Amino acid sequence: EDSRRAYGGLELELPYRFYLIGEWTQKDNDIDRRTPLSYGVQCRLPGVALTCAMLQDGGQHERIGIWSGIGISFGF
Repeated sequence: EDSRRAYGGLELELPYRFYLIGEWTQKDNDIDRRTPLSYGVQCRLPGVALTCAMLQDGGQHERIGIWSGIGISFGF
């Protein structure tokens, strides 16, 4: 089933290359119990970014997931 949804996000720059990040997706009443969202903190160092976030997928699960990741930038 296809659905059209709005999506948004915010980030707030803090000192020492830290960022607070948040993203959300419009709730689809046919699919979601809750509004899908995520929020977390990111550290952007030269050439690498470290992220740790909490996720709520909007589905049937009451639990909040934890996500962490490392991003690497390549200069060309």
